[in-house]
Amino acid sequence: MNNTNNIKKYGRNSKSTAATTTTPQNEVEEQNLEVISNLFSGINFLLLGFNLKENSKLKQLIKSYGGDVCLVLNKNIHYLITTKEEFEKNSSKIQQALKLENLEIVDHDFVTTLCFKKRSLDLTIIDDHRLYKRSPKHSSSSTSSSATSIQESLFKLDLKSDSTTKTLKKKSQSLNALENISKAKRTLKLFVSSTFLDMTKEREYISNYLIPQLKEYCNNRMIELTHVDMRWGITNEEMKRKNTIATCLNEVQNSNYFISLLGQRYGWSQGAEYDESYQLATTYFPWLSQDGTMKNRSITELEIIQALKNSNRNCFFYHKQLPKDGSTKLSQEMTGEDQSPESIDKLVSLKKSLLDKNLQNYFEINELISLIYKDIIKRIEKEYPLESDSDQSQYQIDKHLSYSQSMLKYYISNNPIVHTRLNQYVVSSQLRSSVSSDNQVVILTGPSGYGKSTLISNWLLKVSQSKTTLDPKKSLVVLHHIGITSTNRWDILKQLYQIIKSHYQVNVPISDDQPQSLLEEMNYWFDVATRDGKKLVWILDGIEHIEKSSNESISESMLWLPTKFTSNIKLIYSISSDQSDKLEVLQKLYPNHTTLNLKGFDTPELVVEFSREYLKFYSKELDPVQLEILKKVHKPCESPLFLSTVLGQLVSIGNFENLNEKLIQLLLTQMVLALYITIINRWEQDENYPKGMCSQILSLIYLSEVGLYENEILDILALKSSYGFFSAIRMLFSSSSNFFSVHQSPWLKLAIKFKYFPQDQDDQNPTSIKLKSDMASYFYSSLKKSNNASTKRYIDYIPRLLVNIGDKSMLKEYLLDFSVLSHLISTDSQRRSLVNYWKSLGYQNKELISFYQVNYSESYKRSNPPMEEFSQVTLYLAKLFEYLSFYDLAFEFLDTSKDYHVQLYGELHPKVLMDIEQLSYLSIKRSKFETAEYLAEKSLSIAETLYGKEQIGTCESHKLNGFIQKKLTNYKSAKEFYENAILILCRYLGYTSSPIIESNNQLENNNNNEKSSKLFNSKLADLYYHLGDIYRKLSNHELALDYYNRTIEVYSNLRDHQHPSFAPLYRNLGLVEKKLGKYQDAVKYYQLALNIIKTNVGEDHAEFGLCQCDLADTYRKQDNYKEAESLYQKSLIILKSKLGENDIEVAEVYNDLGLIRKKLSQYNEAIEFYKKAIVIAEDTLGGKHQKVSFYNHNLADCYRKLGDYKKAEQLFLKCLLITQEHLGSDHPEVAEILNSLGLVYKKQSKYTFAEREYKRSIQIVQRALGPDHYKVAIYTNNLADVYRKMTKYDQAKILYQKALVLIEKAFGNTHSEYAEVLYGQGLNNLCLQDFPNAIRLIQTAIDIVKKELGDNHAKVGIYMNSLAETLIAKLNSQANSTNTHEILDELDQIRLMYDQSYDILLKDLGPHHPEIADILTNRAEFEFKWGSHQLSKEYFEKALEIIKIAFDEEHIKYKTISDRIRYF
Repeated sequence: MNNTNNIKKYGRNSKSTAATTTTPQNEVEEQNLEVISNLFSGINFLLLGFNLKENSKLKQLIKSYGGDVCLVLNKNIHYLITTKEEFEKNSSKIQQALKLENLEIVDHDFVTTLCFKKRSLDLTIIDDHRLYKRSPKHSSSSTSSSATSIQESLFKLDLKSDSTTKTLKKKSQSLNALENISKAKRTLKLFVSSTFLDMTKEREYISNYLIPQLKEYCNNRMIELTHVDMRWGITNEEMKRKNTIATCLNEVQNSNYFISLLGQRYGWSQGAEYDESYQLATTYFPWLSQDGTMKNRSITELEIIQALKNSNRNCFFYHKQLPKDGSTKLSQEMTGEDQSPESIDKLVSLKKSLLDKNLQNYFEINELISLIYKDIIKRIEKEYPLESDSDQSQYQIDKHLSYSQSMLKYYISNNPIVHTRLNQYVVSSQLRSSVSSDNQVVILTGPSGYGKSTLISNWLLKVSQSKTTLDPKKSLVVLHHIGITSTNRWDILKQLYQIIKSHYQVNVPISDDQPQSLLEEMNYWFDVATRDGKKLVWILDGIEHIEKSSNESISESMLWLPTKFTSNIKLIYSISSDQSDKLEVLQKLYPNHTTLNLKGFDTPELVVEFSREYLKFYSKELDPVQLEILKKVHKPCESPLFLSTVLGQLVSIGNFENLNEKLIQLLLTQMVLALYITIINRWEQDENYPKGMCSQILSLIYLSEVGLYENEILDILALKSSYGFFSAIRMLFSSSSNFFSVHQSPWLKLAIKFKYFPQDQDDQNPTSIKLKSDMASYFYSSLKKSNNASTKRYIDYIPRLLVNIGDKSMLKEYLLDFSVLSHLISTDSQRRSLVNYWKSLGYQNKELISFYQVNYSESYKRSNPPMEEFSQVTLYLAKLFEYLSFYDLAFEFLDTSKDYHVQLYGELHPKVLMDIEQLSYLSIKRSKFETAEYLAEKSLSIAETLYGKEQIGTCESHKLNGFIQKKLTNYKSAKEFYENAILILCRYLGYTSSPIIESNNQLENNNNNEKSSKLFNSKLADLYYHLGDIYRKLSNHELALDYYNRTIEVYSNLRDHQHPSFAPLYRNLGLVEKKLGKYQDAVKYYQLALNIIKTNVGEDHAEFGLCQCDLADTYRKQDNYKEAESLYQKSLIILKSKLGENDIEVAEVYNDLGLIRKKLSQYNEAIEFYKKAIVIAEDTLGGKHQKVSFYNHNLADCYRKLGDYKKAEQLFLKCLLITQEHLGSDHPEVAEILNSLGLVYKKQSKYTFAEREYKRSIQIVQRALGPDHYKVAIYTNNLADVYRKMTKYDQAKILYQKALVLIEKAFGNTHSEYAEVLYGQGLNNLCLQDFPNAIRLIQTAIDIVKKELGDNHAKVGIYMNSLAETLIAKLNSQANSTNTHEILDELDQIRLMYDQSYDILLKDLGPHHPEIADILTNRAEFEFKWGSHQLSKEYFEKALEIIKIAFDEEHIKYKTISDRIRYF
């Protein structure tokens, strides 16, 4: 907290606690001080063009005076502080600032003057510091041009209102659907008054065309519009009851909008029935009889008088003029020739009385409709004004609320059991810490149109009214009707988080739009919503409507749904049972689900009850005959959708006499599909729609995968208007907005297919191809004009569309268009798709890289795009090049993008920070570790300056630095960075207990709430994963396994056991078990990983091939070379196919195959594999890349095995130079090369050189990995071997013992590495002629290896060979003191050992391995002294043949054995 805030805080406290001693002067000083400290309160600044020091100083000054410094230019900034020099550069940032009319651009002295001189917000000085003076604002007036024709004017009823982009000023403040659902919805009840006979056409148009448009307009403003048309609202029963006048006046009284249509008829005003009806009406409306003047006035005039009695009622009057041609030949309906002169006089008088009520004349019906529409929306806009800068999130919530409340209009409870079960589910509760994948969800299902949305809304209303089922103070209900605002899963998640964030007033920001980030945040927001025993009920209505991309399965499209959560989270999904495949996947996703099946109106009584409720809303009623018709044909009415569609069609009928006929006609369709086809046919026959328009619009919507907005449909089809068609089709599309998709209405989708695409290939006929081509062209041109949220949904769809229609030319143009590139390659899956599109055009990776480079430098750069756009395109090209493994090129482009960002935003900006972090990661891939480390340190410095030390904004930079230090093998430093990241994250999330694992049971005693939260936090799990890697590298396998298992625990709580994130975790667990020599456990983990990869992406995926290599490596470690090589070859086929012949991963497999050949002593074949790997690495990564060094290292070892020590030494020294250049002189990889050099020198008997290299390698590893690391033990063991060779047996003995202790500490005393040291000790004792201990140690080594690796492992054969040598040496030393029988027994034992050793190595290594030659040579020497000379010669000759094959005749061993044979 800064000082001024402290002064402010303590000043207030002292005032309250010591009021008796506070003087007025003190109070004034305190108030002044408080004013000064809040000088810039509520004011936002942006700093531009200052260096780091100046920037920090100004920022600190502004903040100390209560202001805020923003990082990005936006409309909320009040002052841009910059220098004159920076302003005169006229950068894109300055140009952008000039466009913001309310932004003042001033110099930095403006701030210091206000703070230190004026000490008040004296804005009169601004002219002294303003760098840019804006022109005075002028109000602009616009005039609307008259329509070119009355018809066109009328049917511009689909006017593009801006109401969808604005929200109401008076917003609902509550975000809890539980509270909102019971709030009264604003209603607009519109009454249409006129005589009937002369206004039939007007009423038809109002009902069929105007009302749907007004409903749509009102819906966008969360207003419920109802329309009262009394044409068949006055039933026969009411006529008999003489209740006509009272009914009409009652409806007028209950309406707040009134439309009066006056023509040449006065209306019903006399007769016995009139008198009776009038008399009855006076009972309900006393004003009718007050002065006696109302008698014999027509119903139409009485309605007008009733309407005008309420001054708040919106009344509109329209007068139908005689035809313009002056014709006097008018129909009786028009003129009312049957009317009395008295009625005509009354009509004239009525019209005169309305002149001051803005009585408007019209000639044509189209003109009338246009007038009414404009008048009503003008009045609505006045009553419910909108503002464009309001909360869009609140607007979306209000849209869902509006839809929910519209479902409350007509409802009968025909599923009471479902209500009960839902109540039981949401009420049930367990302890909050109960974490389980068995927590239930409720799946509400039924055929499409069975009223799932209606039931949910009405159930929720009853819950809100009961006050006992759910407590609004402890329960948050989020109801999302999918498709009302979005069908995008990530939009839905963000809306959920935003509601939780706002409802519980949490200041934590929500992640960006990256899917993985949003998924990782889910459990944090769940935790916020359920703390302290609170409950979250999340209802997703219509989950089948969630967008699914064409390249993902249904299962993949549902992976975003939570499957592991605490029991006070209640999930309710609704899904159509018609979507059986999606329903099945959803049920499998939740094994412990409860599925509630909705039933329809399965009795005639329910059909009648619903019909009455529905029609009551429109002030209409069916007579007994019509109700009887419904009862008799009730079977198809079991579907609420069918029945409501029929009733909806009836409501639009104006002629009561035709009602029975129309009802029967609609009911006879018998099913929803047939009814929809009937309605489509009626649309096509409607003369008010241009010929062919209906089929074009419906076909276009059907062919579109992404759905279409009204304006898009009109533009694609080049239509000026839909002539009201969109309003007509809205109900059938189950759409409450101006967006249409067949996925929202399965029955309509079938009806359109049946009508226009009856054959399977009809969507590929010339008409369909033309529509698709028009769609592609329109989408592409729209993207070029405006890249907004609406058009972004085209981006992935356009290339699929172009592939579908075979337009390769446009596809190539589209893929090279930089305006959409960033959205085409923002994720790995999109980048894969991009590469596949290029492959479909016949191009490979190098060619597409060339295309983008040329287009960038020769076309795009020269077009001088805005710098913001330029930097973005450069950035995404860098990401693409990185994905394609062109790391140097990627680094070059990313570095350029970073420079642009610095110019735009300055050094201290989140975008610059992200660029530097990514450059650091790229440097690792380029093996530029020093650069990576520098950039990582810089990123942390910037992050700490931007966000403050150890604030959440620095978490990623800590992780990056940890990763770099891990790569540099500075594991302790890496551990500190990762632990810091964990502490920062936990502090940010409000956890108080220690998150760092020190022992296996540490987390068991943590606070239950925190423990539960941590077990659901994926970010924490990822950091555990990294720490597991650190401890694995440090050979602390126990803690490594502990951290990995913690990661598994969290992942298991969050994700399905087949989630892709488990695969790399299991692979690392396999590495640990492999290091521990537990190869079977390692195999188990690799097979788990392979199964996960296979499930998610298939066996032909590159990831499967890479993991298969890990498994092959384990078999190689077990000396199961046949199985290992088989897996490597399978992986090679996959990787070549998916990544290309020259990918670095292909080189890795060649390297692994080389290792097998080397193990089998097939050195020349191994060399060929290594050379292939080196060629690929040099071509892909450059000749000095670390991978090149690694492969050369293995190649050098082959030459060492071949005895070509000179070549081996040259290659090892080359590797040393490359590695030291990349990793420094003290890296463990350097130690490994030095160890290999030691082996070369030892073989050459250059023991001093070998000693030097081993000592240096030990020192490096001790510093880097610690004195107890197992590598120290291995190198120490090798050094001991050198001392043994140098006959320094005592020094060797000490080192062997030291190595033994370290190995035992790292792996235990039953590991093969432990056996290796025992074996060396045994040989050392052999040299000291301590035969008993030599035999004991070598035999123990044999026993350990047999137990770990099996009786037939190569090491068993090698050790037995040495054991035989030891026994011979012992026998030689005792030759004179041992009796003949004992000698013969020992000779037989030695021969048996040689035979066993030979058989093992022959089977394991093959007949031509040098180790076989060593056994044969030893056997030959043994037989020469203790057996047959002829047999000895045969053994020597066999050994010589092997050496000749394995090496050549120039090899030292060949010469030695040849000389030995000459003795015979």
